[in-house]
Amino acid sequence: MKNLQYIFLNSTLCLGMLLCYVGIAHAQAESDDVTRDVHRNLEVSIVEKEPFVFMQNNKVSGFAIDIWEAVARENEWSYSYERAQSLVELLRTQKKATADIAIGHIAITEDREQIMEFSEPILAGGLQIIVHHIHPLRLLVDALFVPQALFLLLLLACGFVIGTFLTWISRLRQKTGKITLATAAWIVITLGSFGKALPRETLGRIALLFWMCAATMCLSLYIASVSSALTSASLSHAISSHHDLHGKKVGALKGSIALAFMREKGIDAILYSDQSQIYRDVKNELIDAAILDTEQVQYYIANAGDGRIKAIEGIFQHKNYGFALPIGSDLQNEIDIALDALRENGQYKKIHDKWFK
Repeated sequence: MKNLQYIFLNSTLCLGMLLCYVGIAHAQAESDDVTRDVHRNLEVSIVEKEPFVFMQNNKVSGFAIDIWEAVARENEWSYSYERAQSLVELLRTQKKATADIAIGHIAITEDREQIMEFSEPILAGGLQIIVHHIHPLRLLVDALFVPQALFLLLLLACGFVIGTFLTWISRLRQKTGKITLATAAWIVITLGSFGKALPRETLGRIALLFWMCAATMCLSLYIASVSSALTSASLSHAISSHHDLHGKKVGALKGSIALAFMREKGIDAILYSDQSQIYRDVKNELIDAAILDTEQVQYYIANAGDGRIKAIEGIFQHKNYGFALPIGSDLQNEIDIALDALRENGQYKKIHDKWFK
């Protein structure tokens, strides 16, 4: 009897140990499956937008790319890049969960947080206005060569010729000796040799008076035209804030925060799909201004500008930028932990200074 009890107890103990082993093995297998799932080859959707993402010769770089690759190294993740053609398409990959993560100039907004999740901010920024920059000297030169200048010059030349001819005829009638047209011209230009050779006859005085009136009128009209041109140029470039954009031709990227801001403020927008085209149109004065992310503006002016574009002082609509993920993504926590680590060990500052200083 005791032997049977002993055998029963041993059998029960062995069965319990076997069940525990099976349970632990199953839990470990599930854990390994989760780990393998988290560490799968991640599909990263990107869209080109300086300085966040550059794509050249099948190589990607940029501020957001450097941050992401540092995060991936922290988590020992493997990944591959998939290119989106626009910001709208990029955001759609997260709304429909067709990519594991989206990287680019993605501002964190309340509307977007309803349809996707975001990592901790990787950059704080906002919006800034760019306009065509005209050097003051060039502005003056353009104003001096107003369309009326040629007409006024011809009118002045006619007045000079008539005045010279009448002065020459007047001096001949005085019979005080020979006088050349050159001498008559000098008398007209110097208003009677600065008062020392004023005509004595009525015809000569009329000639000199005619020249004085013609010269004064032409000079007055020219000064008025130059002043008008300078005033018009100053008014056309008098943009100091977004309040001055109403009634102007203003560019913005499709699907951008700048476009949403303009619609909120009732500012008409000219839509672009290509940011480089916005810069070209501003430089060529095809549009009066554009609103872009301040990071892109500052990077362009510092690295690619040629002095023909300037940024209006003042940043508005402050926004944070981050990585976008589908709702319920299991990557968010790991990304945030890695970002905190990058800030603590100084890697974030090195990457930031690389692109913005």
